[in-house]
Order: sequence, then structure tokens, then C-alpha cells
Amino acid sequence: AILRVVRKNRAEGIAPKEDWLQILYTCYFHTEKYFEMVKIIEELNESYPKREYAHRLADSYGLTGQNQSRLIILEALNDIEPLAKTTDIKALVNLYLSSGAPYKAAKLLNNALEREILKPSEQNLVLLGNAWMEAKETSLAIEPFARAASLSSHGNLHLRIAQIYIDEEKWSDASNWIKKGIGKGNLNSVADANIMLGIILLNQQKLADSKLAFIKAIDTGERTFLASRWLKYIDRL
Repeated sequence: AILRVVRKNRAEGIAPKEDWLQILYTCYFHTEKYFEMVKIIEELNESYPKREYAHRLADSYGLTGQNQSRLIILEALNDIEPLAKTTDIKALVNLYLSSGAPYKAAKLLNNALEREILKPSEQNLVLLGNAWMEAKETSLAIEPFARAASLSSHGNLHLRIAQIYIDEEKWSDASNWIKKGIGKGNLNSVADANIMLGIILLNQQKLADSKLAFIKAIDTGERTFLASRWLKYIDRL
């Protein structure tokens, strides 16, 4: 009966009552008729604009896979007033990342951490570091990676930071972080870590220590060919 009245109102150019639209929205949600639900919440948002309806509209677009529309709504809401729900912030961060806007993702995530809306968990800090890396803001990635590394049960994040310093040819910093990572343990690959250390030490002209690192890599039984090639290279120096 409500649907019939709503259709009649629309045909007459009259905005259906807000309560009726809310009932239809709820019915469509519980029966998982999400595309019909989207049309109703779009109508609510247009006829009775409220921040609550805009949030619901963004969520509805998420359910129907309309990610670009969801991004537009969440971004507009955030521009008017910073998002306060962790789910909204995480959703917009991921939408920025998937749409090729990592700088916006990093700025939003960093702001949410500073406002203490998001907890500085290992997961969130790694997400921030990765966003800065994707945005080519390498120097800004180090701090969240370092904080995440201090919370982590493994040394892989230490190696990630070491790789940043390797790329910048900052061998002393790279050496410090790789040694911390190896010391912490639980690495994805002990061999790779020792090869990284060997390369760092080689660039520091510490040939004896470099050879020892490559030998340790060989002793793991992994990457033996690569580590052996580095040893032969040192022997030719």
C-alpha cells in the first residue's frame, strides 16, 4: 500500500512522505533488494537532505558496488565535516587507494590517527606507511613503519625500512635497521635478510663482515646461488 501511494506521489510530482520512504528503505534492506534500496535513499537524501541520509547513501553504494559514487559522497561529507566513524574513514582510505589517489589516502589516515579516531595499531600504521610509499613520499613512510615495527612480533617491517635506506644509499641507517630486524626474528626469509645485510656491508667496505652475511644466507639453504655469486664477486675485489 505504501509503495502504491509513493508511486502515485511521484507521478503527481509530489515528494513522498519521509516516513514512508524510510519504511520502504528498511523493507528493501531486510529483503536484500539493494538496488531498490539505493533509489529510495537517493530520494530521501534529495527530498529531505540530512547527513545521516548521505551516510546511508554511501553505505548503500558500497553494497551495490558503486564505489565511485561512494567515494564522491564520503569525500563530500569529509570536506564538510571530518568523518568521525572508523568504518567511514577506512572505507574512504581504501577507495582513494583503489582509485589511484594514495596521497589523499595518506593525508586522511594520518589526520584520523592524529585526532585519535583510529588507533595507532600495527595494521593502521602499516597502511599509512604503504599509502605514503604509493604517493612517492618515502621520507614520510619511515615514521609509521618504525612505529609499526616496534609493535610487531616479527622483524619484516625493520627490513622494509632498511630497504628504503638502501634505495637512498644511506648505508649506516640501512645497517642499523636490518640488524634490528634480524635480531627480532620471525622473518619471512632469513636468507634474504642476510643477503641484504651483505650488500649493505659491502657498500660500507666491510668485506669480511659482508662475506660472513652471505655465508649465513647460504647456510639457510635458500638463495644459495645468489649468495654464492656475491661471495665470488667479493673474492675478485
